[in-house]
This record gives sequence, C-alpha cells and structure tokens, in this order.
Amino acid sequence: LAMCVISPSHRRATRTLQRSMTRRIAFINEKGGSLKTTLTVNVGGYYALKRKERVLIVDLDPQGHAGKCLGLDVRGAERTVRD
Repeated sequence: LAMCVISPSHRRATRTLQRSMTRRIAFINEKGGSLKTTLTVNVGGYYALKRKERVLIVDLDPQGHAGKCLGLDVRGAERTVRD
C-alpha cells in the first residue's frame, strides 16, 4: 500500500476549508512490481511542486522505497510504521 494525503497550502485556504478539501489517493495492488511506490512519489511530487499543496506520503512497504525515492535515509529511522 502506498498513499498520498493532499491538503491545500496555508496560503490558498483557510483552516476550516483545509479540512474539507483534504484528499486521499491510495494506490493498492497485492502484486509486487506494479509501480505503486513510483506512482505515489510522482503524484505526490506533482501536487507539492506544481500545485503548491502539502503532501504526506505513506509507504507501508517494509523496504521503504518511497523514502529512498525522496532522498531519506530509511535505514537510520528511529521508528517505522511496523513498530
């Protein structure tokens, strides 16, 4: 499971409006190698960079490839979703 949570930036919406406009996009497929992580990172990047929206990317894959794609050192993480 890989998922993007997209919320408008503070500049574009009031706090009340933000809650109502938050979207969740989930890419789910049991088959490995179906580009779930790649698609999630690229869609999240589009919303963050082009549309100036806040994005939270959640990757439940124990390998942590979404973090690697975003330049994070996932091996040094103190806690993970599995903890």
